Amino acid sequence: MGFSDWIQIEAVGFSGGIWFFWNNSLHITVIHTHPQFLFLQVQGANQELWFYAVVYGSLTHHLHCRLWAELSMAKRGITGAWMVAGDFNCITSQEETNNYRAFSSQHSSYFVDWIQTEGLVDLGFNGPKYTWIRAGSAGQTKGARLDRELCNIGWRQRFPDASITHLPRVLSDHVPLLIHLANGNSHRSHSGFKFQATWLTSTKLSDLVRHTWRSDQGIQENIPRLTEELHS
Repeated sequence: MGFSDWIQIEAVGFSGGIWFFWNNSLHITVIHTHPQFLFLQVQGANQELWFYAVVYGSLTHHLHCRLWAELSMAKRGITGAWMVAGDFNCITSQEETNNYRAFSSQHSSYFVDWIQTEGLVDLGFNGPKYTWIRAGSAGQTKGARLDRELCNIGWRQRFPDASITHLPRVLSDHVPLLIHLANGNSHRSHSGFKFQATWLTSTKLSDLVRHTWRSDQGIQENIPRLTEELHS
């Protein structure tokens, strides 16, 4: 397939299994393997290392609970920037599915608790809302956002321009996820501006808005100036 290196977690029958491919321009160290995830250390040329977890969550409830217990920076004794992405086979809220009868508030609460405990934020996405779609009975189509990308504050600060795209489905009921780590020197445009939820964790945010926003001017004059200050 054109890659220089790879690691595989074997599937059990038709369930599970992860393949991870990379080229030798990256230095990848396998920190931990698990039936539901790979925990990796990533380092590019002349770049600081960061951590990456690739997930394929089990559909079996008691096995899924092990995912939340095992996939933890504290349990691995690691600190630093990290991102986790893949098929979690779980959603955070009822709004992330159109199949309300299959929604489990208990399963979602475990997922949300784990996200908060690990201090992760959702990277968002461009493209279709649902990452899994399947035709159901009586012509009904089921859909849910089972796949996603999460990161901690350190990773978001390292890659402030990173973006996620849900690509079209081809020969699968899941969409591929494209994670683009934008060049740190790329020029941002005002049309692509997005407020980052991580900024809310900064104690300086309120002061920045207060000092930048001019009460003698309207919103059209204030927004561009505030946008520049937030980017800076």
